[in-house]
Amino acid sequence: MSIKNSATFNNLLLKLIEADKKYYAVKDGTKRAAVKKALKATIGKNKTLTLSSKMLKNNGFKPGDGFNIRIVKNKIILTLTEDL
Repeated sequence: MSIKNSATFNNLLLKLIEADKKYYAVKDGTKRAAVKKALKATIGKNKTLTLSSKMLKNNGFKPGDGFNIRIVKNKIILTLTEDL
């Protein structure tokens, strides 16, 4: 059964429970995979770009990590440097 609207599903489930007089345990299908939000940063008054520690930590970066910087068509591209 391919019901995409949760309200319709819940309505049909309640009708089934009422008709059968049984309780049905249903796996919650409303949980979706976490969608990563686009990370945003702004240029400050002193023309510095600041990335929050939370933003960096949540993406696997740590203190002392270095980056190569490229600017291409209104984009700033930071690439983690590989120290060998």
